[in-house]
Amino acid sequence: MKEGAPYPFASDQEYDKKQDAFENHYRRFMSLHGISDAQNLT
Repeated sequence: MKEGAPYPFASDQEYDKKQDAFENHYRRFMSLHGISDAQNLT
């Protein structure tokens, strides 16, 4: 694990992959429920 990393991932790349997976899931969930993705999702 990286020194002083604020998250328990081996690397920034690992972290980004997790983030992307989460955002993709979130978008799919939102569109499933007909909620616009244009809201404050940064």
